Amino acid sequence: PCKDSTGTTTFLGFTAAGFVVFQGNKRIHLLKWPDVYKLRFEGKTFYVTGTQKEKKVVLVYHTSTPAACKHLWKCGVENQAFYKYTKSSQIKMMSSSSLFFKGSRFRYSGKVAKEVVEASSKIQRDPPEVHRAIISRGRSSYSLNKQLIINMEPLQPILPS
Repeated sequence: PCKDSTGTTTFLGFTAAGFVVFQGNKRIHLLKWPDVYKLRFEGKTFYVTGTQKEKKVVLVYHTSTPAACKHLWKCGVENQAFYKYTKSSQIKMMSSSSLFFKGSRFRYSGKVAKEVVEASSKIQRDPPEVHRAIISRGRSSYSLNKQLIINMEPLQPILPS
């Protein structure tokens, strides 16, 4: 859980659709990945910059610890790269030539969703073997169960001897 700028407890999440914010069971924000420009953090504060209804939006959230904020940011960067881009070559890599570098050098380096789907569609698999059996509950099983219930005797408590 995080707190928004008003101090209200919120829950943040990253989905295939985009960045989601919940208050209780109600979704209050959904920024789709194409609309998210930048994810960043400073100390315990997490920032999401994007557009919503043709307007620039900066969402600010406060986490409990700087480590939690960095973890949230890392998850966001990974999810954004995985779902937003069509090729892994589109993901911007940081060059280490800058002597005065501010920020983290962490960048997503895996395949993106489209590449994973394309690769998995090329895998040749044998169709699974499924055996189905027909189970019918006829009147005989119903009456048998009813007879068993009727003929059961109540349990007697065991008296100490």
